[in-house]
Amino acid sequence: MDAPGTSPTLRSPMSPVRRVTTQLDHLTASEAAALLAAARAAVAAERSDAVALQEKAVANALAVKQTQEELRAAHAAAEAAAIAAAHRAANEKAKAVAAAAKRASAVGTLAEIEGELTRERAAMVIQSHVRTYLQQRVYHRAWTLVVFVQKRYRSRAVRALYHRIMSYCKMLRQGEVFLKFSSDGPPHDRFVWLDKDMKTLSWCHPDEIPKEDGPKGHLKTIALRDCVEVAEGAITRTFKRSSSKRANGFSGGEDQSTLRLKLLPSLKKDMDQVFHPQDAFSQVHNANLPVQEHSCFSVVSKERSLDLVAPSNRVRDDWLWALRMLQIHWTGTTDLANVHSQRKLMGIDEDFCEAHRYRAVDLLGDEYVELLIEVKRTDAGMGIVLDAATNKILKVDPGSESEIAGLLVRDVVAVVDGTAVTVIEDGFIIPRSLVASAVNPAKEVIELSVFRPY
Repeated sequence: MDAPGTSPTLRSPMSPVRRVTTQLDHLTASEAAALLAAARAAVAAERSDAVALQEKAVANALAVKQTQEELRAAHAAAEAAAIAAAHRAANEKAKAVAAAAKRASAVGTLAEIEGELTRERAAMVIQSHVRTYLQQRVYHRAWTLVVFVQKRYRSRAVRALYHRIMSYCKMLRQGEVFLKFSSDGPPHDRFVWLDKDMKTLSWCHPDEIPKEDGPKGHLKTIALRDCVEVAEGAITRTFKRSSSKRANGFSGGEDQSTLRLKLLPSLKKDMDQVFHPQDAFSQVHNANLPVQEHSCFSVVSKERSLDLVAPSNRVRDDWLWALRMLQIHWTGTTDLANVHSQRKLMGIDEDFCEAHRYRAVDLLGDEYVELLIEVKRTDAGMGIVLDAATNKILKVDPGSESEIAGLLVRDVVAVVDGTAVTVIEDGFIIPRSLVASAVNPAKEVIELSVFRPY
């Protein structure tokens, strides 16, 4: 401190080194060495502290840097997640918009479909009503037309049946010479015809045919009302008693009988026939030849029978059909549409039962075909022999039109000119009519449908 009254002196501060140095001047060497060691230790400690602090600061800086990087990475990840979330949100929004658009489109389409369905239902209802109305009109017109056609058809059928009956009656009234079998004498020629009243069948000797207004002479008659049957073939007792049967073999493994006439005359009959038997068959049949059964027929009544042999099979068929129609006309209670009348016209017994039927497999085999054949009809007929129980062909004459057309033995005739004569029902062959009765005499070409074993 300066003395009073004196001006202060300027003192400069002392540096630590100088202070230490000044202090060292007053220290001993040992103290100085201890102090130096302590200073050095302090410096080293300070240095180590500084290094530790520097390392700590570096570590802190590195940690801060790492933290900053992590924060940057997290921020970047957060930004990426935000961007992805934004993209997802945008996509979801777009999907929601698309779904809304689809929903709106579906609603519109559904509305259109419902509208179309409504219109279609309405159209279907309208069309149904229109069809019902049109069907009613068509049905009414068809019914009216059917009634008209039926009336016309019935009238035409009646007229056709009338003309057919009248043509048959004309043929019957014109008459024909037949070979007549008798129960008490040899066969002889007789002229047979239908009377004007169309109720009586008369016959006499060909040389004694009465004139229209002349005396009747020795005539024999049979009333059609009394007829029980117009039989086909030689099946009556008179035929069997006046003839003998001879079997003729032919293809097909079956036998067909012909009639050999017994020419021994009775003494009660014409004596000329004893010495000249060939004269008895001059107009109808040659005595040296056997009589074919398909030329024979009989008009059977309750009291007697008229057994005749026709000049040909065609004449026999025409007379057989005509007499059967007249028989139904005079003895039937209804028209030809009646089943009983049809069976009577066909010559089928009403007591026809299963015992008389034939199985189709026995006649035609397991397989058969149906063929359509056209046969030309000549004066000698078709040249075939049929089994009346089955309409099966038993024999085909060599060189006949039937053989030329292709008919074979064992064929079963099914249809004749559109008329069914044979059907197959429940495995049985059922003849509905005889082939001869279904043949139209006015036609020269006959259309046949036959069943043939395959």
